Amino acid sequence: MNPNVLYRDYKSSMMKVCGRLVKNKWDAEEIVHDAFTKIFQKWDTFDKSKGSPYTWMRIITLNTTISFLRHRALGFRELTEEHEEYIYPSVCFNQETYLAYLMPATAAVFRLYAIEGYSHKEIGNILDISEGTSKWHFSEAKRNLRKIIKL
Repeated sequence: MNPNVLYRDYKSSMMKVCGRLVKNKWDAEEIVHDAFTKIFQKWDTFDKSKGSPYTWMRIITLNTTISFLRHRALGFRELTEEHEEYIYPSVCFNQETYLAYLMPATAAVFRLYAIEGYSHKEIGNILDISEGTSKWHFSEAKRNLRKIIKL
């Protein structure tokens, strides 16, 4: 498949996958670019009998996003003040903007559990945290969201 056509046809869908987990346009674009780099490098390994190209690319994009969030949670990446103005309403894809006020790891767990439908055990494996830590982040997200919404 032509890489330009693939990118054109699937970029907005992959931005939505990524946009559910990250907070700003710059990070989402960077992650999707990285994901497509992996997709192009691994295209020869795609097996049509195991699923659609969309599903395969969605998994790569989700894994790239989660890897990005792990690095950020460990302090490897910092947002600059210039990026702060791009907090999610512009790329949130109709997600509630309240999640932008949560810590990145807490927001990621909340999105994976409440929006994407992963179990705490699966989230623990994805984010390399314990199942109990995933439950704590979800509980913390609910507690903080209640406070924010009441304001």
